[in-house]
Amino acid sequence: KKGDWLSQNKSKVYYNLAICYSQEKQINKEIEMYEEALSQKDNWISNNKSHLYYNLANCYFHKKDYYKAIEMYTNTLNQKDGKKGDWLSKNKSRVYYNLASCYYIKHDDDKAIEMHNAALKQDDDWILKNQSRIYYNLASFYYANNKNDEAIEMYTNALNQKDEWLSKNK
Repeated sequence: KKGDWLSQNKSKVYYNLAICYSQEKQINKEIEMYEEALSQKDNWISNNKSHLYYNLANCYFHKKDYYKAIEMYTNTLNQKDGKKGDWLSKNKSRVYYNLASCYYIKHDDDKAIEMHNAALKQDDDWILKNQSRIYYNLASFYYANNKNDEAIEMYTNALNQKDEWLSKNK
């Protein structure tokens, strides 16, 4: 029937399967389940696409398929889950941070710096706990590229933050 629970929530079942496969360290099955969830056209997926794309991006990141991870993180940012307070609105800075990590690994420092700066412009839950981490990473990029004035500014910014990351990494 069109109105039964499964037809409206099949993507949620695939999502939960993906989580189970993640806990079992079966990344290929996890990817398969996320992709199946994203292919559904039900109520649940319409409000959760950004989180699924993000989890799928993380899978590709862990498989060291950074080009695919970049594609999926970008898909994450392109979602409009439709609700204020949805997953993406609380975690956009984290997505930019992970994109920066991909670009850094691919030796695209300019793009990594751009993504870190985009993360700093967000006003969400994740950035409030991790600003010092991003400033630290920016400082490291600048230092590695002999831009000492910028590195000094970013290291100083990192030290001036009062967030969880800095308190755990002194």
